[in-house]
Amino acid sequence: MALLACPDVVPATREGARQYARHKPEETFLFQAVQEHLSSFLCEAAASGRGMPRYVVQAFEAYLCCGILAHGFSRAYCADCRRSLLVAFSCKKRGPCPSCGARKMASEAAFVADQVWPAEAGARQWVLSLPFDLRALVALRPEVLRAVHACFTRLVFGWLKKQSGVLGQNAAHTGAVTFVQRFGGTLNLHVHFHAVVLDGVYFESRPGAEPIFLGVRGPTDAELSELPLKLEGRVTRWLRKTALVASTLQLLTRPTHPEPIVGTAEEATAFVQGLLAKASKPGESSPTQDELLVAYEQVTRQVWQTR
Repeated sequence: MALLACPDVVPATREGARQYARHKPEETFLFQAVQEHLSSFLCEAAASGRGMPRYVVQAFEAYLCCGILAHGFSRAYCADCRRSLLVAFSCKKRGPCPSCGARKMASEAAFVADQVWPAEAGARQWVLSLPFDLRALVALRPEVLRAVHACFTRLVFGWLKKQSGVLGQNAAHTGAVTFVQRFGGTLNLHVHFHAVVLDGVYFESRPGAEPIFLGVRGPTDAELSELPLKLEGRVTRWLRKTALVASTLQLLTRPTHPEPIVGTAEEATAFVQGLLAKASKPGESSPTQDELLVAYEQVTRQVWQTR
């Protein structure tokens, strides 16, 4: 066992230092809310006949033990200053725990930046959002998730290779790191992909030579409109081939709406507020899926245009 020096403070920055302190999750609002309402929530879910998946229950139960000394800890002792330090065990879950989620995020980012991503290559983020019905299928079937991701990355890689102008089917190579996010801003089910893609390709000037990175231009608005249509065709063919859904055309093809696409963010906001007002009035029918899809598309388009 190696012995390390144990100073009174742990250096944090060049300008100063801080003392180690346990983050005390039991004092946070999230921990208190989960601790108080988890049992009743699970009972209500079970009474409804649907229940909750076991992995969801395990994630919340593990979160209630994360960072709590009563559920286990490690003791670090310094023989020089004769001081002890107690470090509580963590749950290491990806779900409700903000501490473990932030730690994993920082660790993954450091690994990608230091060990994976080439220093000379630029990066561009590509985001793929899916139709409502397909999100549920992707969330429940891992093979569908892998297939959609494969179709997505191959389409982007093919576009990059075409823009590079490097001749030969296997002459140019590129790569990406994709993160799958399974929820939206309101914690709703919203499976989508965040892909950090090399903003160019690598090629060899001659066989056996050191690969050279060649950057390419970014996609135009017209190309960003064309690429999803190609991806739709590829995913539709794969679903038909595997016979996972009865009618993939109905699942993936956007319905025709009589409402015109709004042109401003204010009009998009007013459209959504109108749907919410309709749903809140007694006797009024709830917004249809087509109406919600129109609202989603319009607001999303305005968000992307203002970025």
